[in-house]
Amino acid sequence: MIKNLFITLTTALLLHLFLGWQFAVLGAILGGFLQKLGGWKIGLLGLLGAWGSLILWNYAVAPMQITTLFSTMSGILGNLPAFAFPLLTLILAAILGSLGGLLGTQIAIYRQK
Repeated sequence: MIKNLFITLTTALLLHLFLGWQFAVLGAILGGFLQKLGGWKIGLLGLLGAWGSLILWNYAVAPMQITTLFSTMSGILGNLPAFAFPLLTLILAAILGSLGGLLGTQIAIYRQK
């Protein structure tokens, strides 16, 4: 399970960095395909870890700019507090990761038949 989680996290992170956030879900699908049983957990943790690490990296590299970005985006979304935007981002990552992992599991099960 740890090996599949590492593969999922690394793949999602690389796809996010080189192709865009939309393609990071493919890492979760791969994780679900490799795990088969409980693939939604691998997808959830993999994509959540990848996006969470990118948010932390941005805070470490440019804290003033990322704080301004988050407060601006939270204001656009309805005058929310600044911590709401990264929280919503991580919730979206969790949803997309679990659905991607579930899809990968279903592909693996279908392929066995």
